[in-house]
Amino acid sequence: LNCSQAKWKCGNVNTAESLILPEIEELISLIALPDEQLKLIVDEIKRRHSSQQFDFEAKIKTTRAEYDKITARLKAITYERLDSLNNGKGIGTELFDEIVEELTNKQQKLNQELIKLTDSNFSFLITASHLIDLAQRSKTLFETLNNQGRSKMLRFLLSNCTLYDKKLNYEVNNPYKASQELNKKPQNEAENTNWCG
Repeated sequence: LNCSQAKWKCGNVNTAESLILPEIEELISLIALPDEQLKLIVDEIKRRHSSQQFDFEAKIKTTRAEYDKITARLKAITYERLDSLNNGKGIGTELFDEIVEELTNKQQKLNQELIKLTDSNFSFLITASHLIDLAQRSKTLFETLNNQGRSKMLRFLLSNCTLYDKKLNYEVNNPYKASQELNKKPQNEAENTNWCG
């Protein structure tokens, strides 16, 4: 391991990977969640997802109802405009164009809201899945990855990494910091049973 000297020459000596690797492997083994804690997390995610789904479905229903209401208005005003062309009475071209533009703009905003709602729901599910998977399989993943993959994984798990005098300093990113701290505690501590809250 050595400094790329991309910003400046730091004068730090090269360090053998074998000196740093055991510490990294120990850290990664502390990230894995015991089965009891994993069950608590999965149950909590299910509870939050159920609550979120209720709100999500209500918002989708309201947004779609508003969209359908605008569609009905557009249909009605179009028929009124067509009738006015036949009998010479009713809504004029300028007013018709103005109303159609206003209503279609509202529909576009509602479409964007629907996309945003769907994306946030998808994002919640995927993020939760990836975080748990990484926590559970971190040691196995790290062992099987090449150097580029390991580097990418470490950037995800750690921040503010510095290597000075053959010593690696870093901060563990959340939520992995919480699982690391949990795994460092003695298993008989009462706090361990209520850490999820």
